[in-house]
Amino acid sequence: MSVVWVACAIIEHQGQVLAARRKKHHSQGGLWEFPGGKLNQGETPEQCLIREIMEELGANIRIVARLPDCLYHYPALSVCLMPFVCQAEQAAIFQAIEHDAIQWCTKEELLGLDWCPADVPVLQQYLAWKSAKKI
Repeated sequence: MSVVWVACAIIEHQGQVLAARRKKHHSQGGLWEFPGGKLNQGETPEQCLIREIMEELGANIRIVARLPDCLYHYPALSVCLMPFVCQAEQAAIFQAIEHDAIQWCTKEELLGLDWCPADVPVLQQYLAWKSAKKI
């Protein structure tokens, strides 16, 4: 089974995190995800992420940290999410270009969303990372 490599952004701003809902007609439509996309040949994960966030949300971000990769096996393919914790640029205005909705969420709100299965371990990993940083 082939693996699709995807860089994804956990974008923080003023104590909240951006979640994006996939359009209904896409695979996993109606479910929430951390925005990002597939790596192009010759592209680093960081380059991919900055390009994808501009394409999907029309905004610039600053990468803060990389979390460990999360491999998830769907029936037809495997996805390896490469999560990055990012900060929204001060003047950035995020738009739902490739999603049907975006939402700034508190930790509690994140836990209440219906996530794409591959994004669930990323969310858990991020919340553990945030807890560890507060110690």
